[in-house]
Amino acid sequence: MKGVMTLNNLSIFRVNTLFYPRDTAIRVFGSSFEEAGPYLIFRLPIPESEVYEKFNYLLEARE
Repeated sequence: MKGVMTLNNLSIFRVNTLFYPRDTAIRVFGSSFEEAGPYLIFRLPIPESEVYEKFNYLLEARE
């Protein structure tokens, strides 16, 4: 993860599916995303802190 951008009360971030399992990322963040190459781009109405919390879960699931 490169970082989270907040725009119009949406947290915008990307998940690299070369490092994180695609199915797990969708289970953690939901099915509302766009695909761009190996990235899933999410725009979610959740606080930035919750995004990082969910990424920690994604890291644990990867191990």
